[in-house]
Amino acid sequence: MLSSRKSTTFSQSTASPMRPRLLLSKACEPTPT
Repeated sequence: MLSSRKSTTFSQSTASPMRPRLLLSKACEPTPT
């Protein structure tokens, strides 16, 4: 699941150069269970 999510984040970050950091930050940060 993490791998899939990372792929999507990368794709979106490429499309949105305005908030690529936000996506990356979310991808890097561990999801609270």
